[in-house]
Amino acid sequence: MRLGLDQRFRRGVGGVVSAALAVAIITAVALYAYTNMLKPPTVSPDPVLRVLDEYLSNKVVIGPMVGGYYVLNTGSSTVVIEYLVLRDVRTESITLSKVGIDSACFTTKTTMQPGEMSTLNCRDGLILVGIVSSDGKIFVRDPKLTVPYLIPRAVPQKVLFTPEVVSSVEQYIESIDLLRMNSSTALAKLEACSMSNVRVSIKANASLVIALRSPADPSAWNILLVGYGAYGRRSNSWLTVGSTCDLNLSKAGSLRFRIKIENLSIVSGDKVEVSGSPLASPGIFPCLVNTGKQCWAEVSGTAGRVSVYVASSTSPSANVDLDPYYITGDLDENGYPEFFFVTQDFTTGSSSQVNDVITTSTRTTVTAVDSTTRPIRLILTDTPVNNTKYATAVISMRFVFWDNSADDITDNDNRIVLVVGLYDPEKSSYVYSVSLSYFELCRYRTVKPMTFSYIVKDFLLYIPSPAEIGYKNLYIAIDIFDPYGREETRNDADIVLGIEYLGLVLGVRI
Repeated sequence: MRLGLDQRFRRGVGGVVSAALAVAIITAVALYAYTNMLKPPTVSPDPVLRVLDEYLSNKVVIGPMVGGYYVLNTGSSTVVIEYLVLRDVRTESITLSKVGIDSACFTTKTTMQPGEMSTLNCRDGLILVGIVSSDGKIFVRDPKLTVPYLIPRAVPQKVLFTPEVVSSVEQYIESIDLLRMNSSTALAKLEACSMSNVRVSIKANASLVIALRSPADPSAWNILLVGYGAYGRRSNSWLTVGSTCDLNLSKAGSLRFRIKIENLSIVSGDKVEVSGSPLASPGIFPCLVNTGKQCWAEVSGTAGRVSVYVASSTSPSANVDLDPYYITGDLDENGYPEFFFVTQDFTTGSSSQVNDVITTSTRTTVTAVDSTTRPIRLILTDTPVNNTKYATAVISMRFVFWDNSADDITDNDNRIVLVVGLYDPEKSSYVYSVSLSYFELCRYRTVKPMTFSYIVKDFLLYIPSPAEIGYKNLYIAIDIFDPYGREETRNDADIVLGIEYLGLVLGVRI
């Protein structure tokens, strides 16, 4: 009996084991089939949907404002204005005008990030109908929109640095006739060669050439030539102005010269060349810094004004005119001319080596370290700011900066280079201002080779109330400094500072 029970038990256990194995095999097969069955392919989103999403993210509102129109990017992606759709009320025709220098409308901004706004001022008789973006989208102004689509407590951005202001910048520089420069090698004006409305011809070695489109006439040139005449075997620099100035620049400007040419018109036979290449577009040519040698520059044409400055000795002076240290014009041909303040002449330096020093072919050492004796103050008097109406001002500035100190913060102390503020003409002082120092600015350039990029900064200015300073009409003003003369081998930087754009937005007082 016992044996029979054991046999039946063993047969039962064997059945259970067999069933378990069968279940395990079936489960394994099922899992394998499930995990390896065909799945629907994974695909990227439909390109049409992506393009549609981008299209829907572009939203622009266009409306009228005092003196022009505004274009406001209310979408979530960048909009770049390429063409303007305009209606000419005199001919009752619709035209397309490409934005730029020759556009029928002056545009403050062509690239608008989400939330940004551009303002337009068009010629008389032209009405803005719409815009065409760089990717071909058309945005049309709603004719029912008769008031600006603006935040009630703000005033549209106003351009302060217009071509008209830049072309007559001398009218906006405070006490320009009294401004003087410190110089380690003094420059003196050659009155006999400084004339207006005259033919000019130059063939000269130049360490730095700045050639810009004239703000008064984009077909003309404004040029600053900087260099020294006693230069190697090619000491044959020559200058002719009118019929009375025929100057051997290699001798008269052997140590140092600066020649400023404004509104130069060139016709057939005339030229503007640097190192044998005719200039098709504006540029800054840092010949001595970048290549270690001067460029051969040739300029000829009819100039609205020529100013010639040379050094007769290596004696220092604190009484050099401001005139040869600044020039205006459009560098990037975007319709916004720059104001350039330039103390750079020759080459670079460091904390152990004096900046801007050369030895001529006559074995004379010339040091051209220049600095301001007082700020160069531009007061934008065309736009008074009434402190009874406005409580805040936002200044947008686009500019470039370069200096010639290879080890920058070791070579120079951190001093103020640029001030932006609200100026009280009655007290000849700022009521509120902000500043940029050297350590901040030297982050935006490479010393050698000379490279720099445009910098955009916004400055928030608090406008004191009438209870604080009385009822005032204030002005936006800018102070420009070169605060570095020379202290042995330190604090001797020379600079290039160019201001292109100044925009103003005012916040109303509640």
